[in-house]
Amino acid sequence: IYGSEDGVLPPEKIREKKAFFPSSTEYVEILGGNHSQFGSYGLQKGDKEAEITAYEQISIVVKAIEEFLERYKSEKENLTRVK
Repeated sequence: IYGSEDGVLPPEKIREKKAFFPSSTEYVEILGGNHSQFGSYGLQKGDKEAEITAYEQISIVVKAIEEFLERYKSEKENLTRVK
């Protein structure tokens, strides 16, 4: 999960490194989100200004994690039933 306005770990760097991660890796880009709002500690040196509020960014993060965990839970339940 990363922000499109991240100046600390720019999206271009993430795209460059995708080859080093498993093909099953899931990526979520938060449009308008930046690096600093993941920690709510103010603008970090080198970061860009966010185009959305911290609340909006964290809400998107929470939703993405919930969706991931639901998929994982469903997959795990299906595997358990097969045994």
